[in-house]
Order: sequence, then C-alpha cells, then structure tokens
Amino acid sequence: MPPANLPLKPAEDDIDDYVRLMYVAATRSRDTLIFGSYLFSQKNESVLPAQSLSAIPVTKQKPAAGKELTAVLQRSLLWPRLEQKDEKALLKPRLETYSLNVSNLINFLDVAKGGPQYFKERNLLRLPEAKTASSAMGTAVHAALQESQLLHNTNRYDFATVQKVFDDKLREEGLPEIEYKRKLSEGRRLLKHFIETEAWEFQKGAKPEYVVSDVYIAKARLSGKLDLVDMTGEDTIVQDYKTGRALSSLSAASGDEGMKAWRHKIQLTFYALLLDIDPAIHAKGETICQMVYVESDKKSKLVLEYRPTKDDLTRLGTLVTTVWDKIQKLDLPDTSAYSHDLKGILAFEDDLINGKV
Repeated sequence: MPPANLPLKPAEDDIDDYVRLMYVAATRSRDTLIFGSYLFSQKNESVLPAQSLSAIPVTKQKPAAGKELTAVLQRSLLWPRLEQKDEKALLKPRLETYSLNVSNLINFLDVAKGGPQYFKERNLLRLPEAKTASSAMGTAVHAALQESQLLHNTNRYDFATVQKVFDDKLREEGLPEIEYKRKLSEGRRLLKHFIETEAWEFQKGAKPEYVVSDVYIAKARLSGKLDLVDMTGEDTIVQDYKTGRALSSLSAASGDEGMKAWRHKIQLTFYALLLDIDPAIHAKGETICQMVYVESDKKSKLVLEYRPTKDDLTRLGTLVTTVWDKIQKLDLPDTSAYSHDLKGILAFEDDLINGKV
C-alpha cells in the first residue's frame, strides 16, 4: 500500500473508497495475503502508513541484509519501459514544450538516485512521489519569506501577516492533522528565530520569486524560479532559501556532505547561468550566489556564498546542452556502472561532456 500522503487520489475520495478497494483486492487472494506499506521514504524521512491499514496489526520489518540489499532492491524496482517507438509517441507532445529546470537537471545527473531513469519517471512520465512533512513545511516557509520580502518592499512589514501566510500555505499542503500541528509549531518557531531573533535583513527593492521562462543556450530551453534576486547594490545577489540541516562548507568533496554541496553548487551555478542569458534582466557587476540556511542556529552559519567562475558556467552550459539533446532524443544512458556517490556523479558528468555515453 502506498504512503498515506502520496498524491494519487482525487480530492473527493475518502478512506472508505480505499477500504472498499482494499477489500476487493484482498478477497482475490487464494492462499497467502500480505499487506505492505512504508515507514520511510528514499531520503530516509518518515512517511505515514496507508490509513486503510490502521486497524490491522503491524509487524515492522528490518532490511534482511543491511543497506546494500535495500539499494539493490530499489534499483530493480524500475518503471517498465515501453517499446522505444511507443514511448517516443507518448512523450512527443511533452517534449515539444519541455523546458529544463535545475531540479530536472539534478535528477538526470544524480546517478545515486537512478540518474536518467529517475528523471524520466519523475519529470517526463511525472509519476507521483510522496511529499514528506518536512518538504511541505519547506514550501510554506518559502511562501512566508516571499511575503516578508514583498512587505518590506512596500514598507508594510508585519510578522503576524507573514506567519498567517505560512499557516495557510502549510494547511494547503494537505498534511494529516497531527503532522500539520507539529510542523505548524516547528515552522512558526523557525520563522520567529530567522526573521526576528537573527534579524535577517530583507533588502528593500529585491525581487522575490524571480521567474525566468524559456531562455536558450543553443537549442536547450531553460527555465527557473529564483528565491530572490537583489540588484540594489553594485553586484547582483542571488539567494536560495534552504530548510533542513545547514552545510558547513560548499567545498565538501565526499560522503553525504559532498553530495549535498554538489547539488547546492549546481543549483546556484544554474541560477547564475539563467541570469546571464535572460534578456529581461541586466545583471549588475559580479553575480554572487548565496545559500541561506534558515534553520541554522548561528547567524554566522546562515549564509554560504558561491561565486561561479566563467569555467563553471561554461562547463554547466555544456552539460545542459548535452543533457537537453539526450532528453529530446530519449537517449537516456544506463548509469548502473557508476558508483552511487559523488565520484560516480562527477564521472558521469565527464562522460556526458566528452561524448562517452
């Protein structure tokens, strides 16, 4: 059974519909009947078991042989492929209007999560994935910070208004009531600490949620939404707000820290690239990119700065055009031979750039 917060059901469905469906499935069993659900997502974050299993005694199973067995099983559970000609026909309308954003690019490159196969399932076939409570809170925090910036721009800042935006947006995320209340309390504390205790400065005149649509590098069509673009000074500042654990450095080169630093640098470099080619905006001076970790407990650790070099932008531009071409041709490389770590990701990047895959 899927997690309770997997977004599959129409809004008017309720638990009774699921119980009836489960009854029909269960009564087809001739010998053995096993119900299964999930406790953790692929990111090892808690998810809610299916509500229709709530009245059934639950036995929690541990992986039989550790993380490696789990990884092997996950890699084998791939969405069935159609014949190539059928797949191209199915996806042709979507590819004709497709625009590559940084989340899609990261999904394509991240061989630790499945790389091109994961990209196809999530970004082309758009198969649903359970949204965690933490992710829902992150969405609501972003909405609140956007509102705070807009209020500062018009000299109407009021924390109560910002908090209401957070409350309302979190409610829209559709969390079960117990999770909603828990994240409501957590998010309110976070915003109070970030905005008022740490006295985060919202620069008047900065542009929140700046949208770049359908800009091009060669034939590659790109788009993105930047949390904040500030051109009120001599340079152009690009900020991205992050909830969750803060990184200590963007220079980490191994382990989980290295993977997270890679994702953050790709994201910031992509935003710098968008501003460089967006005809609607004229970036001033140097483009300075910043990750803002809103949950950091120390002001000195709120911001990590990254300044992409010309070489960084050139390399990413080459990656973008190569990935775009492969997406349009549905030429999605098999990445099973690459190690599921930062070394494997960088090797895959190099092979894409050098035409080896």
